Amino acid sequence: MFPDFDGSSVDKIKKLETPKQMSALLAEDLGFHIGDGHMKIEDYGDGKKYRFSYSGDNRYDINYFEWFLLPRKKKLFNIDINIFEIKNKHAIEAKYSSKKLVLFYKSLGIPDGKKVNVKIPKVILESDYLIKTAFLRGLADSDFGLSLK
Repeated sequence: MFPDFDGSSVDKIKKLETPKQMSALLAEDLGFHIGDGHMKIEDYGDGKKYRFSYSGDNRYDINYFEWFLLPRKKKLFNIDINIFEIKNKHAIEAKYSSKKLVLFYKSLGIPDGKKVNVKIPKVILESDYLIKTAFLRGLADSDFGLSLK
């Protein structure tokens, strides 16, 4: 059973939810986030901002964002996310702010800021085969590459 976190007033207005237990859908989302997501807590002096972003190439990634990423976020968290096209580049970005989701992801072992030496979260490693394969599917759906040295 996962803990529930207090969200911002916006999280409450939007009725944002977090899952109570691990599922294949959540594991897939965590894998994709580790591979291609970014989460950051920014301190502005007058308060903190809790931000998420996912970026991709609009020629290759738009379908994944529209058909998988955004519906998965809606089903898991009841959150609506918009996709923005970055002018003069072949780039898209999906971004949103949520204190509740940042705290939730951090509680599952997802790092904020730059991803250096990222590890598979303990909650995934201690889960069954279905959860582990869903996590790997999400990771592979991001800009996945494998190098053996």
